[in-house]
Amino acid sequence: VTQRNQFIPVGLESGLNRFRSAVQHKDFSFTVEIASDDQSCAEDYLAACRQLAPAVDGIVIGYPADGAPGVSALALAALLRGEEIDPIPRLNCQDRNRIALHSDLLGLRANGVTAIIIDHGNEGSLTGKPVFDMSRNELIATAAAMNEDIPDSTEQDFFIGTGTDLVFDEGEQIANELQGNAQSGARFLLTSPVSDLEALRAQSLRWVESRLTWHFALIVTLALGPEPDPSELAGRVTEISRLPGVSGVNLKIDDVSTVQIEPLLALRKNIGSALK
Repeated sequence: VTQRNQFIPVGLESGLNRFRSAVQHKDFSFTVEIASDDQSCAEDYLAACRQLAPAVDGIVIGYPADGAPGVSALALAALLRGEEIDPIPRLNCQDRNRIALHSDLLGLRANGVTAIIIDHGNEGSLTGKPVFDMSRNELIATAAAMNEDIPDSTEQDFFIGTGTDLVFDEGEQIANELQGNAQSGARFLLTSPVSDLEALRAQSLRWVESRLTWHFALIVTLALGPEPDPSELAGRVTEISRLPGVSGVNLKIDDVSTVQIEPLLALRKNIGSALK
């Protein structure tokens, strides 16, 4: 039996580390994901995040579409931290060697980033066959090992997550893979965009029964269209918030220019009222 999610009203906590705090204190987290190439420059990206920040616990820095070049997650994370917005950068192992990946982690640590999502990669490459010098579990373990260098600290160490495209797979392969991620140091799981809530409900029950949720906080991603209906979206998010094992919702935004802040603020207010 899982404890019912609680809710932290916007403005009662500092923007920094708010995502981590929400998940670790079993409050229902609310994030948005924006790809790093959605805007023409870093300043445009930052302006969009400033608008969204009052409605969310953090900004997930997503990947450029189709492997296209984009502003680095390290740079965007530093800019967001400067605005007191909690960044949650996504890193993957593709086309990067060990030294570069370790340097990225050190740079994120130096900039005060506390939540990261580590993925394998999309197996596609603009330059030919993708190259993997490290596995996902190796990179997760590297980030987790860096936490040991900060004695008696829970505020500065990495809160590590990983993503999955196989949330509805019932086979043992995905379960074993996720168990390996947890053993390496991952503590939350971000799903790919979900549209079938009944299938999600069935999967969440299986994960609770298999005790997978003992290792992971589950964050469910919903794709946000250009003109979402606020009441319909609030209903979907509220329904997801009541599923066993689910700790938060991540709204994936493909085109920031079409998203208005007022409906998202209203959405968070409605969710807060429903969870009280």
